[in-house]
Amino acid sequence: MAMFAVMIPFAVQAQVARMAIEGSVQLDGAAVPPGTVIRILRQNGSVARTVSPYSTNPSQFGVRLSTTDGFREGEPLGFRVVVSRRDSFESRIAGPAPVFRGASTPELSVYRFLLFRNHLPSIRRQFPDTLINEYQLFRLRVSAIDVDSDTLRYRLIAAPPGAFVESLTGYVTWVPTYEQSGSHQFIVGVSDGLEESQSRRATIRVRHVNRAPRITGPLQSVTGAEGESIVIIVEALDDDKDSLQYSLIEKGYKTRLFSRNGVFEWKPDYEAAGLYHFVTIVSDGEFTDTSNVFTVSVANTNRLPHFDRSLVDTIAIEGERISVGMTAADPDGDTVQYGLELAPEGVSVDSVGQLVWTPTFDQAGSYVVVVSASDQQSSSESVVRINVLNRNRRPVFVHTGGKGGRETLRIPDGRLIELTWPTAIDPDLDDTLRYAIRLTGVGVDTSIFGIMDTSLSLLGRNRLQTDVVYTWSVIATDGAVEVACPDTFAFRLAAQPATAVRDPLPIVPRSFSLEHSSPNPQSSITSIRFNLAERSDVNLAIYNMLGERIQTIISGERDAGQYETTFDASSLSSGVYMFKLEAHPLQGGRLRDFVSTKKMVLVK
Repeated sequence: MAMFAVMIPFAVQAQVARMAIEGSVQLDGAAVPPGTVIRILRQNGSVARTVSPYSTNPSQFGVRLSTTDGFREGEPLGFRVVVSRRDSFESRIAGPAPVFRGASTPELSVYRFLLFRNHLPSIRRQFPDTLINEYQLFRLRVSAIDVDSDTLRYRLIAAPPGAFVESLTGYVTWVPTYEQSGSHQFIVGVSDGLEESQSRRATIRVRHVNRAPRITGPLQSVTGAEGESIVIIVEALDDDKDSLQYSLIEKGYKTRLFSRNGVFEWKPDYEAAGLYHFVTIVSDGEFTDTSNVFTVSVANTNRLPHFDRSLVDTIAIEGERISVGMTAADPDGDTVQYGLELAPEGVSVDSVGQLVWTPTFDQAGSYVVVVSASDQQSSSESVVRINVLNRNRRPVFVHTGGKGGRETLRIPDGRLIELTWPTAIDPDLDDTLRYAIRLTGVGVDTSIFGIMDTSLSLLGRNRLQTDVVYTWSVIATDGAVEVACPDTFAFRLAAQPATAVRDPLPIVPRSFSLEHSSPNPQSSITSIRFNLAERSDVNLAIYNMLGERIQTIISGERDAGQYETTFDASSLSSGVYMFKLEAHPLQGGRLRDFVSTKKMVLVK
């Protein structure tokens, strides 16, 4: 440490509790260089004031101290004058310490100061550039010496978060976190209490270290069933925010499942019932984490029997047997049993799924038949619609006996001849029967149709001769079939006194009627007969089963009599239709309005 002699006379003057200190300073006998700083210190070493030499005379300085600078009255004044620029100098007072007396005016002359030159600490071991990994301990000592033997203190001037230095030893310690990859700057300062030296700016590069993913969610046993979706959720974390790949590997390698988000959806097929042991693997592409084994139990799922084919509507005819195959198969190989869930009377299904039915003559119409197929655990159903067509049955005459044969009739000319015959019945019940008779004899061969009763009155006429046998026969019809009465009838007119001959009266129906269409069922064209007992306003129309009018056949006034018309149904589809006759008598007689509806079946 270099020593300099500096002569600094001090003058202490009191001015209202102020003390003025003036002096001069030289460095090795030379004027104080520009930028010199002078510190006035108390006896205890604390700084009282920092001053600079006068700008006009750099070798002189002056300062006034007062109680505002922290002095107390009666306090001994021991001073040190520290002069520093790049180097520091320490002075020590030679002589007695002055006492600050407040209003008094003490004087003090100091003839000599001893100045010592301070040296900067010297860094011997610099901070090197270094490459380390995340979460790797970094520890390095920055060492320095001080030729003045001053106590040194170390501090970090530049450093990343988490780094620290031991102030007395200079050891720098840092463990970079997993978020601190990249380049970081370090500068260490070393101070002797007066001045500080700095290390070089060092770069520490931290290399990213990949961390393995971690399975966090507990995996528990899972249950499911064949054919149903089983959802398995695996929870995992990756501290590096890497994309993860999830895998479920069955220990027996019976199945493998993969996912990008940890959600697995597995739908076992119908052969997969059993117990599965899965291991979970989560990978970020470099590292993996593996879980313990967990189980997935897949229960057997019974599958419904299914019918082999879709059934179309079936047509049957009254009195005729039909057979429809309703076979079903069971995917699990179970035995299938058949049953009827909905069916009309008389329908049956056998053990092989054959549906059998012979509709009765009262079962014309449309029917829905539901057949079930069961494997003893569950069942499925199949539906077939059967349209039963009406089959017309022949009318039958009831034999009363004694009605046949020949009768001798003696009636006055112009009187009525009453003919009667056996009654016929129709097995279809809803059919309306009409009779027709044929009268033959000398000069006579005539037929009369549309008779509702089992009797007919004829007016004796000159066309019928006496002592001549006339025969007559009867047929009954339901509109579709005509049946002849097995009996044959005859009569002979006995001679009577001559009378005036009158023209015969026209024969008209006694009542309104509408007969069944013929043929029925039909494929295209059918005939419709009806009788009018009086002149009427007539409307004859065709309707579907929803009551919607399809076609009007006759509309307008008609005289009393027998009528027959045809209807062409070639443009209509197969099914059941209705035809309706409405007759409104125009003369306001004894007969009321007549309305009648009949059914006809169209088969193509």
